[in-house]
Amino acid sequence: MAAGSGSLKDATAVVGIGQTPFAKQLPEDERTLACRAVLAALDDAGIAPGEVDALASYTMEETDEVELAKACGFGDLTFFSKVGFGGGGSCATVAHLATAVAAGQASVGVAWRSRKRGSGPRPWTNTTVQLPTPAQWTRPYGLLRPVDEIAMLARRYLHEYGATRDHLFNVALACRNRANQNPAAIMYDRPLTREMYMTSRWVSEPLCLFDNCLETDGALACVVVSAERARDCRRKPVYVHSAAQSLPAQHHGMVNYWNDDPLTGPAWTAARHLWKHSDLAPEDVDVAQIYDAFTPLVLLSLEGYGFCGRGEGGAFTELLEGRSWAGKAGWQTAQELVDGFLEFWRKNDAILRVVDLGAAEGDKRFYKLRMKILNSVNNSLADAVAELQAKGRVDKDVNPAAVAGSLVAMLAAVASHQKGFTSWGVKQAELKPNLALLVHLGVTGRKPTR
Repeated sequence: MAAGSGSLKDATAVVGIGQTPFAKQLPEDERTLACRAVLAALDDAGIAPGEVDALASYTMEETDEVELAKACGFGDLTFFSKVGFGGGGSCATVAHLATAVAAGQASVGVAWRSRKRGSGPRPWTNTTVQLPTPAQWTRPYGLLRPVDEIAMLARRYLHEYGATRDHLFNVALACRNRANQNPAAIMYDRPLTREMYMTSRWVSEPLCLFDNCLETDGALACVVVSAERARDCRRKPVYVHSAAQSLPAQHHGMVNYWNDDPLTGPAWTAARHLWKHSDLAPEDVDVAQIYDAFTPLVLLSLEGYGFCGRGEGGAFTELLEGRSWAGKAGWQTAQELVDGFLEFWRKNDAILRVVDLGAAEGDKRFYKLRMKILNSVNNSLADAVAELQAKGRVDKDVNPAAVAGSLVAMLAAVASHQKGFTSWGVKQAELKPNLALLVHLGVTGRKPTR
């Protein structure tokens, strides 16, 4: 779609990214960090600073457009905007630039965020400014920090849906495992275990230390141009297919307690708009990068964007992601996967039978729904086999996708036939460990260490 056509779908692309190191304390000030990240992103894209004519940042950003434009040597700015808040609005900065470029208001846009929250003060510690209206009803009563506000929603979620701290740990572990694979991450060489999580100090009950994101010093930026311009840039473009912002009616930010359903936040409204303008649906998505300021927000987002049903965010985390297949942990992973898979099937047996029948009769809607359910396990298993293969622990001739698909097909078949095993004299207590053994052998090629 050509820039200036009025449509956002695939009309623009991200063509460059840049970032500074991240640390608990960096010597540079926020403006210097911002300039370094922005210039790195422009260099990544192969675009000169003088070509930049659009900027987007956040209301919590301390470096303003004037400072950045002068320091980096930008040209005439024809568009600049600020998205409300900070981290939670990150996608919206790209959306603002994409909209401006697609509408012909600008040609090269830069979004950035620079902050020193590792070594600097926290915004909520400033007692010299008047509290925003929602905070006037909560902070005098002890909800001083964002973690206190989210802890209230987390407690409600645990109560409403029977989720547990194990589900929150699954989120924390998945995020930490990604950091353990990224040399640029602060937590690159610091693995997280369940014991560490469960014995860590409370920050705001039921949220512990590891339910909170890190506060760091650093900056990052990206460059957005038209789809036509993107084809000539230095890097392979990443197209902006659909974008959405939302502020639900009568919403109160993170203290969203004064409505009939506090657990339906902005994600639900944004999702409706996002998918409406997209050629894709939740079941088509293989990778989701979800804002993880606090672990409960990931569960709410998984549900809000349609990756699982209402109240199923906790159970969704049980299906493998972030688990280790090494040593005794591998055997535990296999057991927990089997247990979670069989339990999920039992709880949703009637619905899943309808889905299976519809898929077997060729109904594409049911087929997509079935694949969405199975893909959450299949993709993680394939990644696990590929990772072991890269470390030389699995034969190089093994096809990870084929192994994962075969194991998931086996799990689905067994799960849908659980009652039949009883007629063969196989008890549930005997079925689980034997099935876990097959899964462990399939993934690792070895007998488990028990």
